[in-house]
Amino acid sequence: MAKKTLRSLLKSNKNIIGITSNDKATPAELSKITDISPQSSISVPVVIDKITLSESDANTLMSEETQRVKITAAREADVEEAYNDEMRRRENFNEMIKLKKDIFHLKMKKEYSEFVGERHIKDGDESSLQASINSRRELIEKTENDLKERSIRRLEREQFRKQKENSFKVNKVTVRQDFFEKEIKTSYEEKKLLNPEIENKTPIQLQREQIKTLERKIQRKITTSRDVMINQDGEAVLIKERMGGHVK
Repeated sequence: MAKKTLRSLLKSNKNIIGITSNDKATPAELSKITDISPQSSISVPVVIDKITLSESDANTLMSEETQRVKITAAREADVEEAYNDEMRRRENFNEMIKLKKDIFHLKMKKEYSEFVGERHIKDGDESSLQASINSRRELIEKTENDLKERSIRRLEREQFRKQKENSFKVNKVTVRQDFFEKEIKTSYEEKKLLNPEIENKTPIQLQREQIKTLERKIQRKITTSRDVMINQDGEAVLIKERMGGHVK
């Protein structure tokens, strides 16, 4: 049930037709799905003195510590994988931006060729560009879905590790690890931003929330005269250099 729900919640981020209950989750529901093995939130590990333990507990401690070393190594490997996947996600995002630009230029070429001429696309290149757009779109979507699936598998492995840690009798877990849970929750928040229908919000309501969030990050109000410019397509966009690195 949890696996199906996770994959349903993180499926296709954009332009979902027919939002269903499988696309929606309250913060409490999302935490219930991801945080299946809650841990305490003590920030400093407890050091166990073997001398204070009985022989039986001392042997259990050594066995559990051996398992913990393996768990820690596996967790660190998954964190490294998550970092590498984030680099892939950013590269994929950049490719998506290039793709959208080509889609826009191709649309302008087809519908308003008398105005745009050969500014972005030479006459006769429309078919080859359309073929390129189709193949790149497929690759971008495949990469996006692959990265989501990998993040889900990382969480599933982490849930198994936590269940194992929580079964320890002597060498108990005292430090909370929620890196992989946050990874899933961040992905779901991105989906909600791109699909305001999930929370029955209008695009304008969503835009206002995004602006408020950005203002909290940069710790000041966004002003039109200072932070907004009109791009070559006639759209009002934020000047990312003035957003302190909070706008991609």
